[in-house]
Amino acid sequence: MKARLFISTLILWIVNILVYYLFNYPERFTLTDILTQHVEWKELLFIYSALFLAAVFFSLIFYKKISFSRKLIRSMILINVLCIILMLSNGLYRFYISKEELESSIRFYKNEARNDIKKGKIKQFSVGLLLPPRDKIEYIKFQKKDSIRKKYGLVISSNCIISESLEISKEEYKKITEPYLEKRNGKNWRERMKQEIDAIK
Repeated sequence: MKARLFISTLILWIVNILVYYLFNYPERFTLTDILTQHVEWKELLFIYSALFLAAVFFSLIFYKKISFSRKLIRSMILINVLCIILMLSNGLYRFYISKEELESSIRFYKNEARNDIKKGKIKQFSVGLLLPPRDKIEYIKFQKKDSIRKKYGLVISSNCIISESLEISKEEYKKITEPYLEKRNGKNWRERMKQEIDAIK
């Protein structure tokens, strides 16, 4: 009986870590990161202590013919099993929703890639808001750089959201647009474009 309690408790904590992966799909975490940075151990121990007290309460009320220690162990095993089922169910549901959102995002970016190829304007992704030029000289430089990018078929697309889902979607976009850009501009075109932009004074 004690072995079952130990095994069910161990499985519960393993499931708790697994569920963290499921909740945050497709974000990537190492096991060390989760154990040291992301899992709220104090809160979890508090919850588990509350469950233990609940098991003690039920053990005092029900099945008076069985010894208290056996009732307590049975109650804890039952609570562990219920928690495992609830956590896994919730985690798998969240995983399903996140997976659907990722697939929807990938489809959107793939369609964007095909439409942008037709327009001849491929997005060059950047993070954060573009700051307006401080003066006329900066504005002229910005226009020249933008003109060079347009010559190679690029337009800047900026957003403030950073997520693994978005990065995966952008990579799918690039898989479709990169062959088009290389065919359009020739090999090593990015190096040539960089040289032209760097030459602006």
